[in-house]
Amino acid sequence: MNRFGGDTNLLVKDFAPDVLGGMSGALMHGIIHLGWGIDGKSDWMTLEGLAYLNFCHLGVDDSQFKDDAVEENTPMESMLRIANEYSSKNLKETWIEDSKAKFGEEFHPELIPSGFQWNLAKVLANPHPVALEHPTWLSKDPLEQIWKNLYQTGTLIYLATRGKDDHGNFLILHSITSLWALEKVCRVIDDPQVERKALKQYYGNLVCLLAAGNAGFPTVDMLQTAQTEFPWTKLDDNKAGFDWETTVAAGIQETEEHNIKL
Repeated sequence: MNRFGGDTNLLVKDFAPDVLGGMSGALMHGIIHLGWGIDGKSDWMTLEGLAYLNFCHLGVDDSQFKDDAVEENTPMESMLRIANEYSSKNLKETWIEDSKAKFGEEFHPELIPSGFQWNLAKVLANPHPVALEHPTWLSKDPLEQIWKNLYQTGTLIYLATRGKDDHGNFLILHSITSLWALEKVCRVIDDPQVERKALKQYYGNLVCLLAAGNAGFPTVDMLQTAQTEFPWTKLDDNKAGFDWETTVAAGIQETEEHNIKL
């Protein structure tokens, strides 16, 4: 901190770009803590988030990414394609289960007690082309449009995967809060090249996260049903007059942090 005159923004600009690719470590809590530290203007939490992100660094090797490999216009179009391939090519067995069997207890032994995080690490270390072959929108769309589309798609996936009790999927929740945190970090870094690279890293990690979950990658039917049930035109019409008081009051009563963040 002394090197940067106590300015945590300068610290983030210098150190964060090199560790963003490992955002999947500790189920994305490193990037989440960093983003919340920045938003809350907490020097200590920002420092902790950077340290957390570095210590738990785990992600897809971005040297394997293939830009503009698939011509697609939106994240949802990409998710529907992957959902179809996940089902038609039985990727649960040929990719996910194969990845779990490929690595033994010598692979990240510190993660063995965590269960899912250990299996996710295996999937990240053995990425399928669906996570590596990037759609054209990641390279061609304006950055603001990519953020908006990823938020919309992440929200629809969260709604599509909710349980019978309407409770959301815990993993999908982390994918949304980590996206928000990543945006906060990128705003501080303020470098369009780093920002676009970070979005590509997020996309590759997100595909692995969704595929590795116990429920498997969301099905085409689930995603299409969510799109029909929650059309964005309807949400945009209601957005200006939405009353947040009930939601805020419910959040204040929460004893567990994750739903409040969402």
